[in-house]
Amino acid sequence: MSNSFFVCYAREDYEYVASFQVELQNQINEQSKNLRELLKIELKIDQTPGTINLGEKYKDKIENIIENSTGAILFLSKNFSNSQFINEIEIPKILEKKKIDSDYLILPIFIDAAKNINKEILTYQAPNSENNPLKELNGELRKLIIKKFVKDLVDKVNNKKIHTLGWTKFLSLRNLIIVFGLLSIALFGLRNINENNNINEIVFSDSVENEQVEITQENISAIVDQQTTCITNAKTLYTSQWFEQPFVYFQDKDLDKVDCNNYHDGEVFAKFESTLTKQNSGVEVFKEYEKTFTYCFDEFKYLSGYSPFESPYIIEIIVVINQLNSSTLDYYCTALFLDETNGDWIENNQSFLSITKDYLYERYGYYVTSQQFLTVGTCGIHPFTMYGSGSFEEELINNLLTVSCNEPHSFEVLDAFTYLPSEDKSLSFYEDELGDYCNIIYNILYSDFPNYENTYFRYIANPSTLKNKTETIAQCIVIEGDLEYDFWIYKKKTRSVIEEFKKRSYQLEALGVNKDSKVEIVNCPLEPVSAFTEEEIESGEFTTYDFNFQWINLDTSKSSLVKLNFYDAGDYTSYEIDLNKFEENEISLSSWTVNVPIRWEYVVEQENNFGEVVIEYIKDDSIILTESCNFELVNY
Repeated sequence: MSNSFFVCYAREDYEYVASFQVELQNQINEQSKNLRELLKIELKIDQTPGTINLGEKYKDKIENIIENSTGAILFLSKNFSNSQFINEIEIPKILEKKKIDSDYLILPIFIDAAKNINKEILTYQAPNSENNPLKELNGELRKLIIKKFVKDLVDKVNNKKIHTLGWTKFLSLRNLIIVFGLLSIALFGLRNINENNNINEIVFSDSVENEQVEITQENISAIVDQQTTCITNAKTLYTSQWFEQPFVYFQDKDLDKVDCNNYHDGEVFAKFESTLTKQNSGVEVFKEYEKTFTYCFDEFKYLSGYSPFESPYIIEIIVVINQLNSSTLDYYCTALFLDETNGDWIENNQSFLSITKDYLYERYGYYVTSQQFLTVGTCGIHPFTMYGSGSFEEELINNLLTVSCNEPHSFEVLDAFTYLPSEDKSLSFYEDELGDYCNIIYNILYSDFPNYENTYFRYIANPSTLKNKTETIAQCIVIEGDLEYDFWIYKKKTRSVIEEFKKRSYQLEALGVNKDSKVEIVNCPLEPVSAFTEEEIESGEFTTYDFNFQWINLDTSKSSLVKLNFYDAGDYTSYEIDLNKFEENEISLSSWTVNVPIRWEYVVEQENNFGEVVIEYIKDDSIILTESCNFELVNY
């Protein structure tokens, strides 16, 4: 028997309901097959097809759905409190149902600082409050709150099943995750390898107990003789040294050293003795810092038997004055441990020397493959030789690691295609062409996502085939940096960008239902816009204007695209977005919103400088919809 939950919300807040739906499905999918059958959580949302049929009395239908539901999920907001139907029909019926059935679940969550909410509703526990509503949180915190909200729902259903079946133990991945407070502990189970797709979703054995899985002496090899120094103030030293001015030079005594079995936030494992001194410029110190990474990566792999990319560690460097020769500098290679679920730099109480490569491969389900076999949606780990020594091409072709996107990964494939180099062009031309193809359009489509600022789109391809100007299999990949610490290497993450595109597609399609097709320039300038001379542009002395575009309910069948055109006195730029680009991944671009930053050129010898922006919806080579925007360009 399924658990049916009535979702009570205001139409204006539907995007939060959609996020909840996606997270719920993700958590249900992560259960074992047997548990998925037992959970069977069904949401009753009146925008879901079949929930409310045409011709039925709306009020009666809603009351009937509540009457037959297991519980109610309430998205509290100002829009919610202003809805007459919610307050006069839905809330009274929900509370009436609760009085009749004490097991009826009421789960509220705050979207904004809602006022005048029914006082009885406020007595039920929410994962947040009106003081920290979803709208005021950054993307990661909002995601954590929603995760906790879904976890509460799944846990309550689990507990109800336990009581019903008389079980003493019940396996649930999310029972093991503390998402509130930014701390997560992940339980990893058995994984299946699929010959065609390389990696399946995680499969949990029904025999696994509901206990935290830890790295212990029982599941790793014996700890080798200590060859490293663990410290408790690595984060303090690192942030003070690289983010504050003037540059701070530490001494070895400044490192707070502890036994690696105690909690620490950094592990110094190698020292590179530089010829630089404190008299060298910051630029020279940083150049040495960049060059030292290859040394540090190689030393980490030599000591551990695996590369940093294959582990929960990343490498950073702290500059310290040489103990014997105070006039020179040493570069301390330091391993930092990252939380497996959110990539945050955290403390741990073990040395990386205590972990074996075999253990990592078994735990994370790494699968060795070749770059040419990567398909859309595949997640993987960067080759060691991105920074370590050796052949990057060799690792790319013969030793590329893929892993489930539910596990920590450093890149995800968004596009896979065959590229045929032109015979009369240089290698740099091919690299630029591939780079532009993967970077420009995906950047535009992703431009108003919460993680845009630290998300990058790149390509990978076999360097030999490009050099030989032969047919080359290439992929567009998405990678993510770290805004807080600006780590030198790209961070690992456990979320899927493909799933983010699907979620956005679902949300925008739902919002565009029954609306007329439209293309729009949302923020056409009402005042003159700053433009810059050729000399100013070449010197980098310019700013950009971010244009916001949206299109709604476009027909994406057959050949259809959106074209963004930018004109000024000196140049013309155009971007074409194929609306069928993600069709095979079940992502619709029929409705979308994007931001495009534009730098405008001012031509001094021209009497009048104007800019023009045009958005066009083109189908079968014919312009179906268009909107333009004209404004004056001024060189202040």
